[in-house]
Amino acid sequence: KNSEEYVITGVSLLKNPITSHPAHMVSIISYNKKMDEWVQIYKEVNPYWYPKVEVCNLLNNNLDQIIISDVQGSGGFLSYKILARMNNQNEIILNRKSIFQGSYRVAGNQIIEKMGHQSTIIKWDGKSFSGHKTNEEMVQPISAKDIQIQYTISPDHQVTVSQPKI
Repeated sequence: KNSEEYVITGVSLLKNPITSHPAHMVSIISYNKKMDEWVQIYKEVNPYWYPKVEVCNLLNNNLDQIIISDVQGSGGFLSYKILARMNNQNEIILNRKSIFQGSYRVAGNQIIEKMGHQSTIIKWDGKSFSGHKTNEEMVQPISAKDIQIQYTISPDHQVTVSQPKI
């Protein structure tokens, strides 16, 4: 690799003219060894934005991609974008907005996107992302470290638990 990339998130010194609060910013810089300097490859400023940044590899190549996401409003509206190096330039290769009660997680080389209790599996097909809706909510698999507890509640509100001690 010719460079190392760094993701910087934080509060910029710019003030939102409406609220006078600092604006939130995501900036990605990369050190270019050939030019011997730092180069900004992405920047976004939004006064209402509380960004989450995640590095992953969804394209099955030797370069990482960056997911920048945020959740806003009383409906928990998720928006996220994926930034990748394609054809020797940085591009946003997926941009999803306003997913009601939204969340996502990266599982291998795919994204499991949830809207409420509905799930969509999004996967790179070599040229673009495609999504497949599932009939059921995709939940994270139980690992060896997890303890699974099953319970029932009877009509008279008595709770029966499979493991009374944890």
